Amino acid sequence: MSLLLESWSVEPHIISPVTDKDVIRGVKNRSVRDEILRIIKLGAMEKDKVFRISILSQAFHLLDQMAAMKNSDAPHLYKTLVRCLLEHYKKRPGEPHTGEFILQNFIQLF
Repeated sequence: MSLLLESWSVEPHIISPVTDKDVIRGVKNRSVRDEILRIIKLGAMEKDKVFRISILSQAFHLLDQMAAMKNSDAPHLYKTLVRCLLEHYKKRPGEPHTGEFILQNFIQLF
């Protein structure tokens, strides 16, 4: 996961969504970007706290880099992280540490 997120920050053009031309040609597979976002979302709900925090930390680092480069994929990652925060509080209300970690990272971004 770390390699994928680092690749996305260094070479953002290789992690691009499926274009309209691809849809017309019949390509219906998810883009690499969508798969990475899905994995981040799943990782944020993982039972292992260390894994969860590691994925979220890497995702916030990537979001910070994308925002600095004004990357067009930054809003998609931001939206995924907001969903992670909301789902965490909805599905794991008795475990505040991860939610607080996400909130602190949002505060640091702004």
